[in-house]
Amino acid sequence: MIRLTRRHALAAGLGLTTSFVDTTARRLRAEAQEQVAPKRVVIVTHSNGFHSRDYTHEPGPWGTLNPCLSPLAPYADRLLVAAPFYNPHDRGQHGNGWATLSVRPSPAELSQNNNITIPPGGISLDRYLGKAMGRGTVQDSLVLGFYNHQHDMVLCPSSDGLEQPHPAQTNVLVAYANLFGELDEPAVMKARLARRQRILDHVVVDVGRVKQGLGADERAKLDRYLTSIDELEASLVSQTEVAASCGAYEGPALAEPTLTGHDGFRDENVRARFDLAFEALRCGMTNVAHVSLFGMGSAHAGWKMVSSSHTSEHNSHHGAGSGDLEDQALITNIYQYVFGEVAHLWSRLLDEPEGEGTMADNTLVVYVNSCGGKHHYGEESHAVVTLGNPSGTLAAGRYVELPSPEKTGGVVVPSPSHHCISDMYVTIAQALGLDHVTTFGDPDHCQGPVPAIIA
Repeated sequence: MIRLTRRHALAAGLGLTTSFVDTTARRLRAEAQEQVAPKRVVIVTHSNGFHSRDYTHEPGPWGTLNPCLSPLAPYADRLLVAAPFYNPHDRGQHGNGWATLSVRPSPAELSQNNNITIPPGGISLDRYLGKAMGRGTVQDSLVLGFYNHQHDMVLCPSSDGLEQPHPAQTNVLVAYANLFGELDEPAVMKARLARRQRILDHVVVDVGRVKQGLGADERAKLDRYLTSIDELEASLVSQTEVAASCGAYEGPALAEPTLTGHDGFRDENVRARFDLAFEALRCGMTNVAHVSLFGMGSAHAGWKMVSSSHTSEHNSHHGAGSGDLEDQALITNIYQYVFGEVAHLWSRLLDEPEGEGTMADNTLVVYVNSCGGKHHYGEESHAVVTLGNPSGTLAAGRYVELPSPEKTGGVVVPSPSHHCISDMYVTIAQALGLDHVTTFGDPDHCQGPVPAIIA
């Protein structure tokens, strides 16, 4: 596999001299130092359920963390776990499906197991935040997921609105190339980009000639077309400058970048997604990243880094729910691995200087499990884990236990003490500086930010 640094790729592909790149980098760094650092968020979605036994702690400041959360112990002062929240929509046997992050009902008829195949009912939290926080970035949000052959789809709850799924990128190498430049030999890249530029130049010239013989309406349409070309070229230049302003990043070292069949998660595939998310944030390519570990359904995938013989997290949850100690230990190990990757990401954010502090000062990591608090029908006991406190508004460093939702006629009814998960999403948005956000998802269930979680 060819390995190119991002700087090498840009210089070769665009015909830029090293002097130009270095000059651009110095200028952009100087400009960045004069600006307020942006707020950033990384959302991690997972499936199969996050049971209360795996995170419960005495309400208040942290003492000894539950073993599942133990990788986050060095950062306990910025760790917040709040539960339980309910999510009333698209409730199936294995979670809320698309409603995990949108908290909106699908327009299609729901059955207990089809909530991952019906269309989404609204915009997801990651895409909403991306559109609000993505101005000036190359991508408003970066969504990385895994393809699952069991369901023949990508189990990722990102959506742009009603019946508008947002596809996750499942090939990390392609996602890297989209952000930092195409992976190829320098001479090939240079020739390809030069050819594209010649085509664009000819198009502009030809359009200019044609324009002279057209009426006013047609000229207006062509003007809009030329404007779109100008915007495309400006976007490419902007992406080039942004990429040039950060240090070298060679991209993920993966021979097989996708998850196939039931083979399961492997350490290098999961780590590559967290590292790419970090680099995209660090280089200003985006302010919002979403890493989906089958984050909208219960997939029969094994975690090979936990046990070489492990074949199904789904089955392990069934065994743990029945009291099988071996399966309970496997579930603990899976969560230790997942939160270990969060800790790895956080350590990289802490090591990256920004202003008078580090990137960690301006970043929030959020963990949500699509199945809620248990493997089957846990949608009334969601926990939300956050790491960071970018605006200082969160009551970080503690476990917050909320009153359990109550039902009327078998349906959870919102009250001042019983919170929908959308209330937490509003709290998160405001913690990222979006003070104007006072509601999210279904307005019949969203009451606004959660008082017990606000510092």
